[in-house]
Amino acid sequence: MIAGHVFNSFRHFSTYSLRSIPAFDYVERRQQLIENLLKECDNSGDKNAVFALMISRPKTFSAPDVPHPYRQCSHFRYFCGIEEPRARILIGTSESGILFLFLNKLKVIFMEPQTKHQVLWDGASQDVNEVRNISGVNQVRFNFDMISEL
Repeated sequence: MIAGHVFNSFRHFSTYSLRSIPAFDYVERRQQLIENLLKECDNSGDKNAVFALMISRPKTFSAPDVPHPYRQCSHFRYFCGIEEPRARILIGTSESGILFLFLNKLKVIFMEPQTKHQVLWDGASQDVNEVRNISGVNQVRFNFDMISEL
C-alpha cells in the first residue's frame, strides 16, 4: 500500500506535470493536419467535411497481470501530448459548420475510464482537466461515449 502511495506521488512529478510543449503547439499541429487534408480533398474535388480519428497504443502484457512499460504511439503523442493507453482523438471541420452535432471545428479526446482495481495497481491516470490542459482540445469524453456521439 505504501509503494502505491509513493508511486502515485511520483506520477505527479513525472512527465505529466513537467510538459515542455505548450498546448498551443498541439493545437497548431492538428490545425495543420486538417489544412493538409483539406488541400488533398480540394484536389480531388470533395471538400464537404474532413475529419481524422487517431488511436493511441494499447497497453501490452508479458503475462496476464504483468504489463510491459507503456510507450505511447509517437504520432498520437505528437498531435495531442497524451500518454494514456486506448485513448482516441477525433478532429475535423466542415464547410456547412456541422459535423456530427458539433459546430464548425471538432476536437474531442476519448479516454478509457479507470476502474478502482486499475487505480490501485497502476496508479491514477490523467484526469479530464489535465488532458484538456495538456492537449488543448475542446472536449474530453470516455470511450463508451464515442459511439453515441458519432
